[in-house]
Amino acid sequence: MNKPQSIVKLTLQARDLKVEDPNSNGNTCCKIFTKTVNAEKWEEAGDTELVTSSLNPNYKKEFKIQVTYKKSKLIKIIIYEFFANDLQKIGKVVFSLSDLSINGPTTFNIKKYDEVSGHIIVTSQIHHLDEQLRVQIRGKNLVNKDPFNFRSPYFKLFRLRKGQDSFQFYKSEVIEESLNPLWSQSYFNLYDVCGDNMRIPIKIEVWDSNPLLKDVLMGEGYTSVDQILDKKSIVLRKNKKFKGVIEIVEAEIIDHRMRASF
Repeated sequence: MNKPQSIVKLTLQARDLKVEDPNSNGNTCCKIFTKTVNAEKWEEAGDTELVTSSLNPNYKKEFKIQVTYKKSKLIKIIIYEFFANDLQKIGKVVFSLSDLSINGPTTFNIKKYDEVSGHIIVTSQIHHLDEQLRVQIRGKNLVNKDPFNFRSPYFKLFRLRKGQDSFQFYKSEVIEESLNPLWSQSYFNLYDVCGDNMRIPIKIEVWDSNPLLKDVLMGEGYTSVDQILDKKSIVLRKNKKFKGVIEIVEAEIIDHRMRASF
């Protein structure tokens, strides 16, 4: 059994809930379920308290979800209205932990029969355990068509989230006047990079630093933690044109108790 590497704490708020009965008092609660991607059955993780007289409730209960990186986890939240001594479903939402913002709120649509019946705001707080990703990369044959302008490249890393804006989690140092730069090794908390899914896309952008003018995008490419650990090179492109290659020099996951090289 894989041990958890992180604990994610979730709190819930709902907004603009739509109830069918106009005489409703707006008494609502949520049930939360989890499962790994390939599992057949959902497991109930608990339910919130009942919040009365509000269609924009803030639930106080906190949920703790254990994260194991090689088992991507899904979350299902069902919102109910308590009316006439019965629970009536307002709607539900299903998402992956990797869709959540890091230590912040993420808003999802609540749906019932494909109709939006409100919104839920999921706020996550991450308690990291032991694992870090250590990486060193270099550029190879970065393209420079201007012989009078020596390139000074740096790179940015972005975590891509389904249906949401990308999240920049790293910016490297600048290597002066080089088309084959070797950047310093970098350390990242594994959850910050990929959530609970080591196959989630990561975008790398390589920029030319120009303090006098604007920095210029030299090229971009895509990878994942799985591919980084396999040391698969990343092809850079700009406007579909080849702009060089990023090579993985070193990559390993470092644990507080042990160190395993890949």
